[in-house]
Amino acid sequence: MRRYARHTGDAHYGTGAAHGDDIYEHGGFAVHFFPRHLVGDLAAGWDPSYEVHAFEEGELPRRLWRVTQRVPR
Repeated sequence: MRRYARHTGDAHYGTGAAHGDDIYEHGGFAVHFFPRHLVGDLAAGWDPSYEVHAFEEGELPRRLWRVTQRVPR
């Protein structure tokens, strides 16, 4: 299973209308940006294990976290 979250290193982080808790509004969309420690805290309950990788996509580029849960076979 994979999940994606916007990274606090993203170019849009800290810009736009602030809504608290690292949420900023851009073009009518509220985006939640996640620091690495929070991604780890949220994924820590996954069993048996998980991996977190930073990556970029798009023209800005957007910076995201990719969180992958390893499922036992």
